[in-house]
Amino acid sequence: MPRDAALGGPSREMTTRYRPAQARPGMRYTRTMATPKHADIDAYLAVQPEPARQTLQQVRDHVHCLVPAVTEYISYGCPAFALGGVRFGGLNRLTRHNSWLPQSGEVLPVLAEEGLLEGFTWAPGALHFPHDQPLSADLLVRLIETRLGWVLSER
Repeated sequence: MPRDAALGGPSREMTTRYRPAQARPGMRYTRTMATPKHADIDAYLAVQPEPARQTLQQVRDHVHCLVPAVTEYISYGCPAFALGGVRFGGLNRLTRHNSWLPQSGEVLPVLAEEGLLEGFTWAPGALHFPHDQPLSADLLVRLIETRLGWVLSER
């Protein structure tokens, strides 16, 4: 029995078809999906299905109202926002939800302790919200204030 199968992993026969020609014996290789490359946030939003596209655009518009000097760019295939070179947030659309990415694993636990994340699911690096409901302006203000407040106080 191949070693991988004995450990409960895939058998060697399953992984060899993905192995490049220069592969070393005993190494496993898996196929990964390539992240689509987008030139800018408009291109990212253009390929998103409705209602997620409209919701992400509304959050983007809120960010521009709250931080007029915001810089937009694509980071890791997702829209991201910065102020004076300091990243403070990003957006992502996944199959089941949209996400706000606060660029720090410390922001959301603090806001959860304050009770501001009631009704949302979240992980330290992502706040999940429905495809058809944008984040409220009040919550977005707190997310941005918390992140930028910490970064700017360290300078």
